[in-house]
Amino acid sequence: AIVGGGIGGAAAAVFLRSIVGEKLDITLYEKEDHTCGRLGLLEVNGKYYNTGGCVIHPRNMHMQNLTKLAGFHHDEDGGGKMYFYDPISKTFPLKQTGFDILDTMLVLWRYGLGPLRLNWAVEAMLKDFDNIYKLQEQGRAFDTVEEMLHAMGGEEFVKMLKTPLRDYLEERALKDPLISEFAGVAMAVNYGQDIQDMQAFVGMVSMAGIQPGLWRIKEGNGAICDRLLSHAKADVRLSTPVTTITRIPSPSTSSAAAAGKEEQRMTKYSIKTEEEEGGKEEIYDGLIIAAPLQLAKIQLINFPSLEGRDDDEGDYHRTVATFVTSNKVEPTFFQQHEQHDHHSKDAFDPKNPPDILAIKPADQFSSIDTQDPVSHPGDDATSSSSSSSSSSSSSS
Repeated sequence: AIVGGGIGGAAAAVFLRSIVGEKLDITLYEKEDHTCGRLGLLEVNGKYYNTGGCVIHPRNMHMQNLTKLAGFHHDEDGGGKMYFYDPISKTFPLKQTGFDILDTMLVLWRYGLGPLRLNWAVEAMLKDFDNIYKLQEQGRAFDTVEEMLHAMGGEEFVKMLKTPLRDYLEERALKDPLISEFAGVAMAVNYGQDIQDMQAFVGMVSMAGIQPGLWRIKEGNGAICDRLLSHAKADVRLSTPVTTITRIPSPSTSSAAAAGKEEQRMTKYSIKTEEEEGGKEEIYDGLIIAAPLQLAKIQLINFPSLEGRDDDEGDYHRTVATFVTSNKVEPTFFQQHEQHDHHSKDAFDPKNPPDILAIKPADQFSSIDTQDPVSHPGDDATSSSSSSSSSSSSSS
């Protein structure tokens, strides 16, 4: 059984099927009425838009392979010109023009060679991060997150879990305004949090999201899970919240252990759900929990390794995406003039606005940008070059 129908659960079903072949029944439980978790699709005026995780890094080999397996296609995230917005001073410390040479000169003028050093730091981290694929090919498994990170990047990765992002960047000769603005934008937009609150490992993974080559699935990121689960021939049970999972050791466990056999192979798991009446339960030979235990609120019984676990440990921070159908952004909110004169210092085209990215979380928004619809698998529509829907993300 797999508990959780997000991209983790769907990928787990594919990997499991590739290992065991056709000789195993796979059942997946999902509490919502759809799969793919926060890789969502939202319908607005008959078109579908990505919500949640919207871009994929080119070095994410699992998503590369799973997208191909699903028969889906790449859609490059071209992006537009960016404005960095300071919600405190209500100013733009960086305003791109859309012309590569001029934008490069603007970045050099404000940040010097800092962006180059920052990219080197991100590349060094990603080189070690890529070790996870080799470890998985070797069939390695780990009891703790720290063990896994140590295998990937040694003591440096483990240290990053306890090092503030700002300290980590300063150790690499980076300084403000690069840290507060470049790193600040990545933390505010991706997590709705301030750079001061982020540890280095999460922060550097987020910084990879400002590198070139980002892409998304043309048919919609949130459409891939159904395809993968169909490929894995999984029995998918939607709208079926799991309430209790009980680990059932085999009566012959002790004799098996004495004979040198693996206890895990003799253990079974009982799963109860809200929909099942009269204490009915289903028994499975194996279990994968692909859901955050802090949010799933599943009672785990007879799991010695999880005894004493704090359900509040690692609380999640919620971010909200608001989709608005509009044909313009109001420039006066940003103390800008409408673009009547291209030579105006504050020229701002409200009908073709830049991506506005806050350098720190704010009550109003963390980012505002125009969203293009996806080519939903259920229709023949293709992505348009522009859309009447724009998205603003804010923390709550």
